[in-house]
Amino acid sequence: MKTFVSSLFSLSLMASISYGASAPTLDLVWPPHGHHYGALRSSFIFGSVQPPSARVTVNGQPLPVYKTGAFLAVVPLSPGAFSFRLQATSEGGQAELTRDVVVDPSAEPSPWRAGEFDPVNYLRKGPRRVCRMKDDLVTVTTGPDKDLGYQAFLPKGVLSAVTGSWGKFLRLGFGNQWVGWVSREVVTLLPEGTPVPHSVLGSLTVTTAAGSTLISIPLEAQQPFRVEQVLDPVRFKLFLYGVTADMDKVNYGSDVSCVKDIRWKQLDDSLCELDITTNQRSGWGYDVRYEGTQMIFEIRHAPPLHRSLGRPLAGLVVALDAGHSSADPGATGPLRTHEDAINLLVARQLEAKLKSMGAGVVMVRKEDEVLDLLRRTRIAWSARAHLFISLHENSIADSGNPLEDSGFSIYYWAPQSRPLAEAVHAAYQANIPFKDRGISYDNLAVCRMTQMPSILTESAFLIVPEQEAMLLDPAFRDRIAGTIAQGIQQYLKKAVP
Repeated sequence: MKTFVSSLFSLSLMASISYGASAPTLDLVWPPHGHHYGALRSSFIFGSVQPPSARVTVNGQPLPVYKTGAFLAVVPLSPGAFSFRLQATSEGGQAELTRDVVVDPSAEPSPWRAGEFDPVNYLRKGPRRVCRMKDDLVTVTTGPDKDLGYQAFLPKGVLSAVTGSWGKFLRLGFGNQWVGWVSREVVTLLPEGTPVPHSVLGSLTVTTAAGSTLISIPLEAQQPFRVEQVLDPVRFKLFLYGVTADMDKVNYGSDVSCVKDIRWKQLDDSLCELDITTNQRSGWGYDVRYEGTQMIFEIRHAPPLHRSLGRPLAGLVVALDAGHSSADPGATGPLRTHEDAINLLVARQLEAKLKSMGAGVVMVRKEDEVLDLLRRTRIAWSARAHLFISLHENSIADSGNPLEDSGFSIYYWAPQSRPLAEAVHAAYQANIPFKDRGISYDNLAVCRMTQMPSILTESAFLIVPEQEAMLLDPAFRDRIAGTIAQGIQQYLKKAVP
């Protein structure tokens, strides 16, 4: 981390360095050499020149240069082999730089998107096969493409029928009404003749433990499932595939449980729905897991806040995720500022603010650890955090225009996370002087965790020179940290009155 901080400090001083009469230096950060563009008519480039007073052109057209020496411009493209030719001129001389890229002449959709997809391309003739989820959390998509919509997330060990295949993907059949697709790599095919699992659902038991309500659901195999969450009031619909109900009894146990009522419906001969109504004011997270063949549906209670003057967040535990790492630095600015370093600096400043307000803080990434996305959410859940905040700075796709579309934005996925996203977004509107890009429901990996309200913040566009310069200023990073802390406090006033 010392290396990150020193490099950021050096960058912040660049504009004040005296270069005398030496020749200018050009650094084109984006695009890289050989970059392959889609069928675009224009795209952006960014980098820097020193001294900042140098005049810069790209393919003969002048480039605006920010006071730090950073530049960002949208440049026309033409199909085929294409070159960006930059020239910088100052009193000390000239510098030139050429960057060669390739631009597609037209878009080429994948074959199945073009109408050639046959949904009855069976794995083999004969009985259905059965597979077991092999990864810790398997993503089930709407079609044979990892970039398509996500339908469900199944834990390791869940069994499912396989009804077809397409390339590297297997089609799963859940009961009679629902299909989904998974990569072959994340499942294990069981021997031919393995029967498709089916379970009879017996009586349920409701208990409480460690700030949660636990519903024990006895099954005969680890059946596939899907959860729908509704707010106002907080309610869950749990769909159990390959399950027939024989549920004569629900033991509600202690009166401190948050479960108000559980009803069931047999929607068809292999699909059972549990309708779980709670007495909760706000959703604080849920977890679905198997212990052997018994499913545990855990509903978390509100945090035990014990607010006092000067400590409005006492009793709350917040997990702070400084996005990326040096192995995957995220966005890079025109001055080669790395997003992972900025994120960690903001996280540390936010940690200090939250602790001063009485909150406990779990730093998901303390230094330059390389953590995959699932590991980040597991750290937060292992610590039983009440909120998860993932801190990021933004860039944009080749087809975008950062000169027109840049600023702050907040992302969430689970319904329970929307109120937190709204409160933090309102704080950004009041405090951050950038374009408001709004709140987005987005299927981001760190937002998908259901065990607590989880959001991702994009505070600024690192590739925009002015916003990069502000992110290099500790006072502005402190402003971001204070904004998020303010949003959390406002959220709690409504969620836990």
